[in-house]
Amino acid sequence: MHVHCGFKLYKNNVNVGTSTANDTANLPSEKFAIAGVLISGAWVQLSIRQCAFVTIGDGLTDTDATNLYNIVQRYQIALGRSV
Repeated sequence: MHVHCGFKLYKNNVNVGTSTANDTANLPSEKFAIAGVLISGAWVQLSIRQCAFVTIGDGLTDTDATNLYNIVQRYQIALGRSV
């Protein structure tokens, strides 16, 4: 399976990172976590920071990403944990 190598990274509805690589690569077989990566059986780049909400997806437009952000913010507020 081949996937596009590009990505967009958003934090609080602000694009904080973009890659526009036009080449393709094999989908990695390693498992990953939100705050770390499993490489050759060892977790690396682990973080002790807290994360209120995260998503990983494919195919969202910029408008979709903004709409998802707004939905999550309303949900967090409804739960009484505005972040």
